[in-house]
Amino acid sequence: MSQYTGTLARTLLVAGVATSLVACAATAPQTTRVEPAPAPAPLSQSALPSPSPAAPLEAAPVQPAPVAFRASAPLQYVVQPGDTLWGIASRFLAQPWQWPEVWFVNEQVANPHLIYPGDVLMLRVINGRQQIVRDATPALRVLRLGPQVRESALDDAIPAIPLEAIQDFLRNPRMVGADELARAPYIVAFADDQLIAGSGSPAFVKNLPAEGDYRWAVVRPDRAITDPDTDDILGYAATPVGGLEVREMDPVASLGRLTRSDMEARVGDRLVPINDALFEARFVPRAPDNVIDGQVVWIAEERLQAIQYQVVAINRGQAAGLAPGHLLTVKQRSRVVNDPHARGTVTLPPQPVGMVMLFRTDARLSFGLVLEATRPIGILDAVVNPGAVAR
Repeated sequence: MSQYTGTLARTLLVAGVATSLVACAATAPQTTRVEPAPAPAPLSQSALPSPSPAAPLEAAPVQPAPVAFRASAPLQYVVQPGDTLWGIASRFLAQPWQWPEVWFVNEQVANPHLIYPGDVLMLRVINGRQQIVRDATPALRVLRLGPQVRESALDDAIPAIPLEAIQDFLRNPRMVGADELARAPYIVAFADDQLIAGSGSPAFVKNLPAEGDYRWAVVRPDRAITDPDTDDILGYAATPVGGLEVREMDPVASLGRLTRSDMEARVGDRLVPINDALFEARFVPRAPDNVIDGQVVWIAEERLQAIQYQVVAINRGQAAGLAPGHLLTVKQRSRVVNDPHARGTVTLPPQPVGMVMLFRTDARLSFGLVLEATRPIGILDAVVNPGAVAR
């Protein structure tokens, strides 16, 4: 009987404690604690899981890796003129594509995703997670133009990548996607039945869109760029010819004038938009949501290899879920070498050699800027999700 009484007492005691805990949890107010962050955790070696070979690569979702801050990440950083979002993310994170996971979005601030020179970024712990926050009371951002002072515009926000590295590509396209080329306007005639013309000459253009820009780049399509997986034509390498401004719109043939000439323009040369004024460079560095397994198919200037801050094209685009801001790891192609002792050959695994951020995407084609390159990047090198294994 005494044994039963002791057991019953212990049971009632445990139940009472549990009831008290539940009551406390129900009545405790929910608060958000913001405190200075401890020293950043050491670099994590976690990698994204390899895609299943049985599933379509473009359709497979990617599981995010744990966030890893650099051991040298500052607790506070003042944004400098000339900074880029890629550079700031690299300063804080071991894996810069994880920026969206650590940037604290303050919905009470206009354009909370934009960062300006002079902003103070701080590493803080919010609800148990390390995050990067903007100082809520920064000095007024101004641009000084002589004696005048005005509040900074959206254009003053830092870009994702260094714009000077892609300006020439935007103004003088050297590759045109196959879909874009199929609908591109073209020069149908010059004055006085000329077959070639230079700067200042009038030109008649066919297929101009009614709502198109008045400034165009004139290019001459050359070598076809094919998809190594399907042999489909993705686009054409193009030679910059010059520039053209539209003077009079006409449903049959609009009148334009050649404004500059890198070489003499010919009848049949194509017109493509000049994208420098329309280019939006404030995308967020991030990893693709889907598994990507593509290849480098073109390098700007018709080079055989690319180094840092050069433009490349890959054979994956919007159809694969890609968008501006997506980061991809570049891996050298597998090499086959002779085994010095055993008969036969050995296929060496592909090695990471760089990082590319996409800044323009079409349906089947994307253009990216090489941000890092430990070795030159070549045609047919693999592009995969950061941390993934190339085929």
